Amino acid sequence: MLPHDERPYAFCPMCGGDLEARSVKTSEPERLVCTRCGFIFYLDPKVAVGTIITDDNGDILFNTGAQTLKGRTLRRDPRAAMCVDDERPPFSFVIVNGAVELIDDLAQVRHWAGVIGGRYMGADQAEAYGERNGVPGELVVRLHPTRIVSELDLAE
Repeated sequence: MLPHDERPYAFCPMCGGDLEARSVKTSEPERLVCTRCGFIFYLDPKVAVGTIITDDNGDILFNTGAQTLKGRTLRRDPRAAMCVDDERPPFSFVIVNGAVELIDDLAQVRHWAGVIGGRYMGADQAEAYGERNGVPGELVVRLHPTRIVSELDLAE
């Protein structure tokens, strides 16, 4: 069990239900789990900055290295949460939770690296970024959203 002083959160951020310490995986420490909706509250999320795109199906795609902390963590536990925050007034955000698919097929990695690079660096740079980032050891991560929370123009 988690000692009381190590349980700084008592209520589920998704539904407001009670959180209790439970063993989710035998190889990991106990986690706080909502008794109402089953949400697992991770006290040690892996945070990373990245560039993303969406495809025609509404999936979110990004690149990462297979041996980075992000790549290894997603291989071990293929779920992710992502927050995109617009810090300019009137402020907006979106939080996306879902399952991930890791893609190491070099043709797909090169393709999506080019699409992502082109979006952020300009269409004239897309091919160069595809070549640079579409190499062995890189992955495309496809996040299939299962839950989306957003707010547009918070300060209005």
